[in-house]
Amino acid sequence: MFGQDNLSQLHSVDTAGRIALPLTGNVTARGLTTTQFADEIKGQLRKNYNKDPKVSVKVDAKSFFILGEVDKPGLASTP
Repeated sequence: MFGQDNLSQLHSVDTAGRIALPLTGNVTARGLTTTQFADEIKGQLRKNYNKDPKVSVKVDAKSFFILGEVDKPGLASTP
């Protein structure tokens, strides 16, 4: 799309809950479902680039940190 190969890549969420995307800049993901986040990206793309953008969002979490009052704090990985 738009000659941009990097539009269909993995992007990381920063500590503020935002994801930096090539055409929209920082978009807040924190607190949103994948559908809500896709809708937010679509809204940003409609403003400047495309009347009917097609956006899908998939979470690819391989590991996460467990903190707080738990028996075993630290890094946990999913298979």
